[in-house]
Parts: sequence; structure tokens; C-alpha cells
Amino acid sequence: MNNMVQKGARGQTLGPLRPSGKIVLSGTTYEARSEGLWVDHETEIVVIDSRSGSLIVRPIDPDDAACHENGESLMVGEPTITTPLHAPPCLVERVNGVVWGVALGALIIPTVLLAGYALNYTMILLPLAGAAAGGIFRAFVRQAINSVGPREDHRVRAYLIASLLLVGASLGMWAGGLTAFGCLGISVGLVLGTLAGGVAGWTTLLILMML
Repeated sequence: MNNMVQKGARGQTLGPLRPSGKIVLSGTTYEARSEGLWVDHETEIVVIDSRSGSLIVRPIDPDDAACHENGESLMVGEPTITTPLHAPPCLVERVNGVVWGVALGALIIPTVLLAGYALNYTMILLPLAGAAAGGIFRAFVRQAINSVGPREDHRVRAYLIASLLLVGASLGMWAGGLTAFGCLGISVGLVLGTLAGGVAGWTTLLILMML
């Protein structure tokens, strides 16, 4: 290890830290580990300590950047050596599907009015169907973590399932709009399309796992 590496040196991860891995500082590669959390590939990091031949690093917080300038010493705590079993939740896992579903259903109302549908009580079904579809979305996406083993990254699978859920929801609404049931058809199509997208996502994962 290069003994000249100092606290406050900045670099970038070379592959993910789970929590151990490699980093690059000024063009040189070093063994490093985080304080216990997963850190993604190509994340800007700062050196905070050295333990057992490995540098201890922390992702750079833009709001805290001033304290790392000019090689100043940093407040260093003992690093956590327990590796989390799974990667942190990705964006689609953190989304509140029910809230976004209600918002989507509400946004569909002016769209169907512009398409020539008459204003009637069945339009209240659209936000309700959106909430149901959002709940289905959340349930399917959150199960992606159960399809991988410990220390495996499940987030690509979560994005795959989310993509197929959105495709299914869109196709379901389109098919429902072609029926003679108006907003009722769109609402039922949204829910059934989302469900079909989730099933398609899991079926795709099962096929990939068997290859």
C-alpha cells in the first residue's frame, strides 16, 4: 500500500464496494472498503482511514464537500465490518406506487375528456384503479430482492420488472379504451394490464435463471 495516501484524498470506485472492492486515486488502484454500506461503481469517494491494509472510504456528500478540501483531517469512526446481505433499494423500490397510481388515474381524466368521453361518475374509478395498479406495482417490484442470493445485486431485476409492469399497464389502458365500457374499461384494463406485466416480469426472470 502506498503510505503516502492521506485522509481527504478523493477518488472513484472501480466496481462496487460490497463493502470491499477497489478504488482509483490519481490513476492508482487500491484495495478499499466502505464503512459497511454498499457503494456503487464510479461513485466519488473520499479516504477517511486505513485498517488492516485497506483504505476506508466514504461517498462524497456534495453538501459536506468543504470539510474534505486540502487534505484536512476528517472525523473518523470505527468502520462497520458486517456486509449487508443485499444492495440498497433502487429508485423503483422506493417509489410509493399507490400515490403515483392515484396521480396517474387523476391525470387520465382530462385525457379521456379530450378524447370525447362524456363526463360521468365512472371517472372516479380511474384514480381507484390507479391506486390498485400502484399497489400491484409495489408488490411485484419489492419481491425482486427475493430472487437473488446474499451479496447479489437485485436492482437490475427490479428495473426489469418495473419496466414490464409499466408496459403492461399502458397496453391494458389502451385495450380498455377500445371497449364500449368507457372509463370502466380503461380502469379494468389498467389493473389487469399491470397484473399481467408483473406476471410477465417474473416469468422472464424465471426463464433467465434457468438458462
